Amino acid sequence: MVGVIDRMIESENESIAQRKIMDNFNTHVIAWGGQENAPHDHCDALYDIPYVREVLEWYQDKCKDVGGVIVEMGCAEGYILDNVGLPDARRIGIDFSPGRVGRGRAKRLNIEFIEADFTTIEFPLADAMLMPGCLEHIYYEGVRKQIDKAIGASRGIVLFDLPWWDGEVNTFGSGIHLNPAHAWVCTPTRLDHLMQGINYNATFTLNKECVMIDITKGGILAC
Repeated sequence: MVGVIDRMIESENESIAQRKIMDNFNTHVIAWGGQENAPHDHCDALYDIPYVREVLEWYQDKCKDVGGVIVEMGCAEGYILDNVGLPDARRIGIDFSPGRVGRGRAKRLNIEFIEADFTTIEFPLADAMLMPGCLEHIYYEGVRKQIDKAIGASRGIVLFDLPWWDGEVNTFGSGIHLNPAHAWVCTPTRLDHLMQGINYNATFTLNKECVMIDITKGGILAC
C-alpha cells in the first residue's frame, strides 16, 4: 500500500513532471506553428511521432497472432485497431468522442465503433483487450477497476501503456493529449500499487516516454 511518505513523494515528483511536460509541450507547439496544428486529438498524424510509432509497433508485435475479437478502449479514429492482429479478426473500438467515432466510421469500415465512456460500460468479451493511452485520462483511484474489467473480459491478453516518470524520464505526451487532459503520471510506486494482486503473468516494456504492460491470463505475475 502506498504510504503517506510515498504519497508526498509522488505528489512532488508529479508536480516536477508536469512542469517538464509543459516545457516540452510548449517547445513542440512552437515547432508545429501553433497549438491548433498539434496532433493532440489522436488523429492518424500522431503516429508519425517516433515514440508513438514505437508504442504502436509494440501493440502490433503483441497482437501479431491474434484473431477472434480485438477490443480497444479509447480507440479514437481506430488507427491502432486497424493495424494490429490477423486480417480476419473482428475489431471493436470504443471511444467517448462523437467526432473521433464519426471520423473513424468514415475511414475504417472494418471496425465496429461504439460511442461510449468505457468507464461506465461492461467490456465486450475479447481475445485481446487494448487500452492504449487512455487510462491516464481518468483519475488514478479508478484505474485499477478498469484494468480488472479488462482482465475479466479478456480470454487472452490485456495490453495498455501509461506515461512514465521515474525522476529522470518524463513524457511530453501528457502535454499533448489535452482532449481530455491527462489526470496523472505513472511512477514506479504507482505501477507497483496498480499491479498488486493481479495473479497473471505480466511483462513491462519501458521506452523514454511510457511503460507498456502486457498481462497474459493463465500465468503467475512475474515482474
